[in-house]
Amino acid sequence: RLHQTLLREFYQPMMCRKVYSSLEELDYDLQLYLHYYNYRRTHQGHRLKGRTPAEVYLSGKTPSENFTFAVAS
Repeated sequence: RLHQTLLREFYQPMMCRKVYSSLEELDYDLQLYLHYYNYRRTHQGHRLKGRTPAEVYLSGKTPSENFTFAVAS
């Protein structure tokens, strides 16, 4: 899913707006986007419940307190 998001929200729009002269320049913009993705962009997934990935990770809790893995027998 992250790869699709990066393609749709970062690479496709940026390649239409800007011509990169170096990989360092592209990497810098990618790092800015990843910071936005992890710390500012809320996620709509069931387990994140509108929180950012950083909020879930830094809280030290699982994304959903009631989530358990079921093992098929």
